[in-house]
Amino acid sequence: GDIIAAAQENGITYQIKRAAFGGNDAGIIRTTADGTATAVISVPCRYIHSPVSVASWDDYNNTVKLIDAYLSNNAN
Repeated sequence: GDIIAAAQENGITYQIKRAAFGGNDAGIIRTTADGTATAVISVPCRYIHSPVSVASWDDYNNTVKLIDAYLSNNAN
């Protein structure tokens, strides 16, 4: 199953981040040895690397719902 499909099937709003810089460990995990499928699901935040990060409760709750919906449909 696909994460975007899980969002759409459950009426969960989502955003796709298209960054030109930055990153996380998913990139290296995907390419290490034989690699493995990776995905990053995160709560959209403003001022993320400051002491005053700001996030929407709706975005936070939708992130939790998305993770739950995806895992519920893909638990093997």
